[in-house]
Amino acid sequence: MSSELNEIQNKFKNAFEEDFIILDGVVKPDRYDKNYWLVRIKPKKSGLFIINHFFEDETVSKDGYCHKSHEFHISVKEKGTRRTNRYNAAGQRKQTCPDIWLGDTLIIPIFIMDYAKDHRFSKKTKWAENMDWLKNFHFDKDRMKYDIELDKKDIIDREIMNKNLPELEGITVRQYDEIPRRGIDINFDLLFEARAPSNFNLKLSGSGFADVIIPIRIVPIDQPIESLASYAMFNEANDEYNSAHNLWFHLNIATLRPGDRLLLNFFKKRFLNIKDSEGVKDKIKDITISKLPFSAEHHSTLIYNPYDYWLDNK
Repeated sequence: MSSELNEIQNKFKNAFEEDFIILDGVVKPDRYDKNYWLVRIKPKKSGLFIINHFFEDETVSKDGYCHKSHEFHISVKEKGTRRTNRYNAAGQRKQTCPDIWLGDTLIIPIFIMDYAKDHRFSKKTKWAENMDWLKNFHFDKDRMKYDIELDKKDIIDREIMNKNLPELEGITVRQYDEIPRRGIDINFDLLFEARAPSNFNLKLSGSGFADVIIPIRIVPIDQPIESLASYAMFNEANDEYNSAHNLWFHLNIATLRPGDRLLLNFFKKRFLNIKDSEGVKDKIKDITISKLPFSAEHHSTLIYNPYDYWLDNK
């Protein structure tokens, strides 16, 4: 594997050294014993970037989805720009495009099992090349629009006066409905802003939803952060058809700087029609926010495994 890994490393460097400083890397398994090369990179400039990793799966026949790729989306912002970390009700980061500053380090997990062959890398999204309805897809424009819309959301359900959490300021609880292709989604969100360096666990409890606990580290404003690209678009194809789904490397710990935000979607449920959703909003009440001693222990009851241990990659 050593000669093949050297070849993968050289291909990665040749593809991305114009935009990133390639620092180092280490091979580590995930929670399912699949090996990844965890490569540490530092951006050379701000902007929105794609790291696309293509490979052939030798365990799949040529008639099956043997052509595979992991597509990472990265947002690099200038120092001093406010960042938003998005977390779900399981207390895990749910973010397709991590925000990092110039000077921060990002870990990219590159799949390197023995049956993965013919590794190739690209700065382009596979979607725009292969899907007719995305021929006019503009990655930069769509990602920027997502961030702008988040800042503009102003549908306020109730305000929370958060007196027990001096390191985080609870700004608002937002309740809004999204109309998907079928039925209706009901979402409840909390938006926090980090104020001062500290380590603690944020606990959210109340009626109508399960408790959420998120370990939080707030570091000094000038301290570089090392993070993980915790999401990839997983594409599978043969010579005729293409399929895609999400590949998550979940994190529990939220690392913030003063001024950064944490957006917590603590309740989300889809209903087939509006009648079935009646009364659900009224059950979400008695919301309590508390501060606990810091612990990185995984508090989720879901099967998704956190990958915080990958950040300690030495």
